[in-house]
Amino acid sequence: MDTKKTLLNIHLTGSKVRENKISLPDFIQIMSKTQKAIQRLAISILGKGKDIKRGRPPKDIKSIDKACTLELVGYRPGSVQVDLELTRGEPELFEEYQIGQQSLEHLIQGIDSLGKEPLGTPLYFDQGVLLTLEDLGRNLSSGIDTIDYNLQEDGKVTKASFNPVIRDRAVKLLQEPTKGMTNIQGILLELNLERQTCLIFPTKREPVKCSYEEEIENILIEALRHRVQVSGEGKFLQNKTLPENLKIKHIQLLEQEEIIEEKEMFTSENDPILMLSGLGKEIWKDIDPDEYVRKLREGWK
Repeated sequence: MDTKKTLLNIHLTGSKVRENKISLPDFIQIMSKTQKAIQRLAISILGKGKDIKRGRPPKDIKSIDKACTLELVGYRPGSVQVDLELTRGEPELFEEYQIGQQSLEHLIQGIDSLGKEPLGTPLYFDQGVLLTLEDLGRNLSSGIDTIDYNLQEDGKVTKASFNPVIRDRAVKLLQEPTKGMTNIQGILLELNLERQTCLIFPTKREPVKCSYEEEIENILIEALRHRVQVSGEGKFLQNKTLPENLKIKHIQLLEQEEIIEEKEMFTSENDPILMLSGLGKEIWKDIDPDEYVRKLREGWK
């Protein structure tokens, strides 16, 4: 294949990228996070109901993922530079919906616009897309300075560079809407997709009941059993520092590792069952247990 005519070229630069070499974990993470950003954009585009050229959109997330899947088709010499194409296995998804090409185009245009003034949210860059870029930005602290994207489509070349400045501006857009909201940090558990509810377990505190809108459901699914910060509208009872209920508007993943050990989540201070321990013990004061049982059995046949 002529790599000069491939759809997407990604070029990595930095102290870790030398002599055409890069560690496999770094490479996999950057490619998978780029892939996720494209898929999230497709979900955002379809959710807005706009920009679909013809036909109806794919019926579910799996169809979207297939339409946006990238394939590695070339590796250029001299630096870490790879060429990619969208999968061509299902012509209907590509020729009729063209959601993969559109998502790529919006991703690169959006990254480029994040570097311009005044700062504004790029088209279709919802919370899920910005969170993915924030996650991609974690790789820039490990010796990779810049991720350059070059899209070639119908003779037109669109370019964008993802660097620490772009990452910080994406994070700023994520944080701005949370001002004035109630913020809670804890472990996300017990996600009920039917009722659109979940629980946040702060450290050594009672769990907080939460509700959410459907647009952030996929983000919550991925954040399940992780430590997060959620922001939203809280309903407080008198003399309580945590809300009785929180309607989540924004979520931020604080740790990438899933919490496995349940002892990190449940203590006598925050587990609803363990909190019952000792409750009502005063009513048993000065009562002999054997005598109590004997009286209960009186009259039994």
